[in-house]
Amino acid sequence: MNLRLTILPLALFLTSCGGDDEQSYNEKVHQHILEYKEKWDFASLIDYSFTYRQSPGDCPTADEVPAIDINVENGMVSSVYLSGTSISVDISRGVTINQIFTLVTKLAQEKSIQFSSSAKVKTLPLFDDNLGYPVSFYFDKSNSDCDALFNRISNFS
Repeated sequence: MNLRLTILPLALFLTSCGGDDEQSYNEKVHQHILEYKEKWDFASLIDYSFTYRQSPGDCPTADEVPAIDINVENGMVSSVYLSGTSISVDISRGVTINQIFTLVTKLAQEKSIQFSSSAKVKTLPLFDDNLGYPVSFYFDKSNSDCDALFNRISNFS
């Protein structure tokens, strides 16, 4: 009888301890984003350019969305071109790194089946180690088609 009274509280204690120490994957993603957002804020860049590709990640019937080259001056989008060309695109298609951080932070708060660096690699979203800007992230809301989003930033300068 004494043994049962000792084992039951011990079992309850052990099962209750595990949950507090382990972070859910979404919490890890959110913390990961905040860590790199802090690096980005510390860099205090207001003039920069990059190539941006945002596409539906799991939509076999969707046409590929062309990448765009975005120039940012004084923290505002100043020009947008089809990547690798001099063909101007409506400036409203351009985004700043801060706006991308707003998007990735919002997505981290939503329920998803996958939030990673890409569809094929299930690692945390990828950020630049030096400046902190997002490099690659993939968000898939469910097992349904056409509800995923893939973002990639390249040629940052």
